[in-house]
Amino acid sequence: MLRKPFLLLCTAAIAACASVDSRQPARPADATDYTATEVAPAETEHFVQTDTEVFDEPMLGVLYDYVNKQYPSDNLDLFIYPVNHFDWKDTGPLLEQEMERVFAEIDRATELGYYRSRSAHEVEPHTVPSGDGQLQGLKASFEFETNNGGRYFSNVYLFIDRDKFIKVRSSFDSEATVPWDGDEFVGEVLPRLRVPGESAHLKKLRAAHRQQLKDNLMRVFLQAAMEQQGSTDGIEAVDEAAEAPEPATEADMESTEE
Repeated sequence: MLRKPFLLLCTAAIAACASVDSRQPARPADATDYTATEVAPAETEHFVQTDTEVFDEPMLGVLYDYVNKQYPSDNLDLFIYPVNHFDWKDTGPLLEQEMERVFAEIDRATELGYYRSRSAHEVEPHTVPSGDGQLQGLKASFEFETNNGGRYFSNVYLFIDRDKFIKVRSSFDSEATVPWDGDEFVGEVLPRLRVPGESAHLKKLRAAHRQQLKDNLMRVFLQAAMEQQGSTDGIEAVDEAAEAPEPATEADMESTEE
């Protein structure tokens, strides 16, 4: 069965993007409530949702399992989880970095023995309709082999909507189908998503992260200024830099939690 290693792999890939301490025992009350509304459709023409798991760690978000009504052996998983940055306006680099993390985790899972091997992957732009127009994302295609010799056609789809990553993992048994991909699933399910906005919890974490980066930058300025101009002038330079206004980012806006 693919299910256990498949879920372990996907969970690990998301956990890799977390930049905060994940040891809290229970999900914070001010984290995103993925149950307040129907975030992902329960059923579409060809697919039906079979399970939902909201992770205690807010950076892991939520997992929705789907099954193809005609081909129940297909593996179709939808993840929605926060972007691990305080500015997600420039989606291109964030999507590329996240795709690299996903494949690093796939390779790590192979090293740990969950899979025997995987082929080289190809990444291309992929666009799907959404309620606000279109989602511009990435699609990766590859094949992997299980330890019992099974070969699967597989895809990773990545998009950003509001402050969340949307990730789809689809895998198809080569013995049960011709070379196939998850385009149909993505095309049916994603246009009907209602992704929640930034939660109060993530807003606080991102503000702390932004301040930490600013503090680190000030220390760099201080060290450089002291080395080049002397300690007194260096401190004055840091004070001037600290007083400069910080550019506003999308994460500075009011929370849009649904």
